[in-house]
This record gives sequence, C-alpha cells and structure tokens, in this order.
Amino acid sequence: HVANANNTGPKSWGAAVSTELMRWEQLPHAINPYPNVMGREGLHTIWSGSAVVDVHNALGKQVGDTKTLFALYTATDPVGFFQGAAYSTDRGRTWTKINDGKPVIPHQEGFSKGQRDPRIVYFEPDDCYITIMMIGGPERKVRLWKSTDLLTWEPFLDIPNKAAECIDLYSVAVDGAPKTRKWVFAAANAHYEV
Repeated sequence: HVANANNTGPKSWGAAVSTELMRWEQLPHAINPYPNVMGREGLHTIWSGSAVVDVHNALGKQVGDTKTLFALYTATDPVGFFQGAAYSTDRGRTWTKINDGKPVIPHQEGFSKGQRDPRIVYFEPDDCYITIMMIGGPERKVRLWKSTDLLTWEPFLDIPNKAAECIDLYSVAVDGAPKTRKWVFAAANAHYEV
C-alpha cells in the first residue's frame, strides 16, 4: 500500500496482527522502499507478492521453535521489475531483506517490464517451494520456478496466454478426499482453471 500518502507514492508492505480476525493492531511497516541496488537513481518500491511459513527451515534462519516467515515480493525498477525476498524470525514483527534487496529472481529478459505478483507455495510431493508469476511478453506467459532453499530459483514451466495480475495457485481436495487433490490456477480478474 501507499504508506505516506492518500493516493500515489512509493508502495510498501504494511503489517497488522489479530487474534480473532475482526480487530487488528497495526504494526510497523514490514517491507519498505529502499535505494536502488541496480546502480540506478531512485527507490525500489515494494509491490505485491506472497509469504510462506518455512516449516522445514529450508532457509536455515529459524530461531528456537519460532518458524521463519519468508516473503517473495516485486521490487520496481525503471529497466524491469524483479523479485526480492525477505524473512522474519519474530512472527513478522521485523523483516530482513535477503542479499540487501538484490534480486532472488531477476527480471526475465524479453518479456514485460512489469513482471510481478509472485505467489509462493510449498509443494509437498517434491519437497520444494514453487512460485508462479506473470512475465507477460508477446505470448502473455506465466512462469513457474522451484526452490529447495528459498534462495536459488530454477524455472521449470512456462504457460502461454495466462498472464494476469495477482495469480494464485493452490490445491483443493476433490469430493472431500484429502489425498485426491487438484490444483487451482486463479487470478485477480476472478478467472480460474482446475
């Protein structure tokens, strides 16, 4: 959201907590704009993304019994957006940018400048994390990456003609059978596929 203005300005990730999901306590901002790390003028502002609980300590940052939170976010850049990452070891109260905010998934050359909205999920059958996001380009592609350590991301699938904002990917049980699952691909425009 835009933290310092009513309409436009540098975006950041806000944070709030609740014990019953009705009343919320505002926390300090989670991930704020930061100076350009690509050698250019200006700030990287923080657009959308997603976060997961690092249940298997893949990042290796867990402190005691408190599981690490890992966030993958879009950072703006005049040449092309990239995906940065941050983690929290105190239940989301404070966040540390990985590699000082440098890309963990760099801008994908030959596609849209505004590549954004990484959605991260844990994929239990392969014991890895998967992220999906819009990279666009002439074929309006989305790309999937996988990682076992949350730092190194390997692309493994491009899907044409699916580019949309805020893509989501999640599995659901079929007919109430927990072991029979289907994956749902959804987007902000309310379109989805199973």
